[in-house]
Amino acid sequence: MHNDSLPFSKTSLSHSWIAGLAAASVAIIGCGGSEGAEPAEAQQRIQATVPAMNSAFTSASDRWADDQNLSALTGSLDTMGASFERLFPGYTSSDGEDVVVASLAGLVPDGHLDGEEADFGAEIEALAELIFTEENYEGGGVYRFPASQACEVDGAVDPDCVSQFEQLELRVRAIVAEDGLDITFLIGPDRAAPFGFELRSRRASLVVDLGDVKDAIVSLAESQGEAVTGLPTVMEGVIALSVLAPSDTEAEVQASVRRAIRFQTDAAATGIDMSMDIEARDPMYSVLLGEDRMTMTVDVGRTRIVGPWDSFSDEGFDLGTLDIDWQGLSYQIEVEAGQDRLAINDISLGDGTSAVKLDGATLLSVDLNRDSGRSFDLELTFAEDGSPRMNFAPGVDLQVSYDLQSLVDGGVAIDSPLAKTSYSLSVRGANPSLAPVEPDALGLFPGGVRVVSGEIAVSADGEELVVAEGRCLIETIPAIDAHPLMGALAAVDCP
Repeated sequence: MHNDSLPFSKTSLSHSWIAGLAAASVAIIGCGGSEGAEPAEAQQRIQATVPAMNSAFTSASDRWADDQNLSALTGSLDTMGASFERLFPGYTSSDGEDVVVASLAGLVPDGHLDGEEADFGAEIEALAELIFTEENYEGGGVYRFPASQACEVDGAVDPDCVSQFEQLELRVRAIVAEDGLDITFLIGPDRAAPFGFELRSRRASLVVDLGDVKDAIVSLAESQGEAVTGLPTVMEGVIALSVLAPSDTEAEVQASVRRAIRFQTDAAATGIDMSMDIEARDPMYSVLLGEDRMTMTVDVGRTRIVGPWDSFSDEGFDLGTLDIDWQGLSYQIEVEAGQDRLAINDISLGDGTSAVKLDGATLLSVDLNRDSGRSFDLELTFAEDGSPRMNFAPGVDLQVSYDLQSLVDGGVAIDSPLAKTSYSLSVRGANPSLAPVEPDALGLFPGGVRVVSGEIAVSADGEELVVAEGRCLIETIPAIDAHPLMGALAAVDCP
């Protein structure tokens, strides 16, 4: 288990012009105003918006980093992950770490990176001091990006770097917008605008317009007499990273798909016919550090990827076109300060059946709670003895079908006891609740999941195993003539 630091870091502006540009690269979608900001006003607006937001962010992350209940809750997920790993090995990631545990671990903020307090506000102010000066101002809110500063390495200016940098014709446009600024990076003679910054009193957004990125690449290449190869024929979408301070004691990080993402390539341009579509979600991911509540929200829209099999795997040959159509993934995690309770609400895999097809034939289909709103809630609490409990509402009904025989016939090694089957996992009852059970010291009990209330039902190919209230579901060694999946599970008395 690991603790992921919150997504901000320090960037040195002196290393190269790329580092300086990356510190504030973002597309501006609609400027919201047309008044160019002169140097004094640009500096004033940045100083009025950034420090307070940075202070709220640092304060909130430090406060939650010290919450012992949150640390205990995330620690208990290790126990749960271990229990389910024994029963369903595919539940874990390739390095053995439980994927849900890893996700929840990211809730615990460090607040510091490499032993130093992160200060993204200082980086933004340093960039402003570098660009928004009378010397760089060209009028109309447009500023020249200083090549001499960008190309300084160890106190010396690289003349080759300056020459190449000046060919970019890089400019920065600052436009007054609401109580802040819209900052746009302009590249090339046609002033392509792929990157920019949105600064407000309570929000700083890093935005990228993929269509403008493509246009900028083409413009730069043409200005230097070079041909552009390998670009997608279609490259669209707007993505954003934002840091917000809803109040002086709250902070939030967001990642958004503001406009649907679409990539499409063709064999003539890139050697491969492939497409990818991701629905817009704003936000797609967020972590809100409130004064007494932390909320993490994930909302990934429908994602579809279509392309030749050999673009996804080195195994097999001439297997045709793979079509991955995943309906979505969403959930919201809530933790209250000082409380030993964690709620994961509205867990969903989208509004329909997710499927993977090969030349139109279904390899895999997945449905979650198809007949009960396609979502469920999960609450993590603790019993009197301190052991964790998982409480479900209304319950879980996971239906999975797969037919991998065509892959086997095509030379793909399949790590599965069956190439074709349909199975289901249900946690059901009035108020279903489960608890992980650790292996005993003598090795008589291998560890598993106890049904505190309700029941667990697992079925495949006409066979069903029901684990009643008070009993445990464990993994076992199947008999020679047993079903490869059902024979590996058993309902036993709990220790």
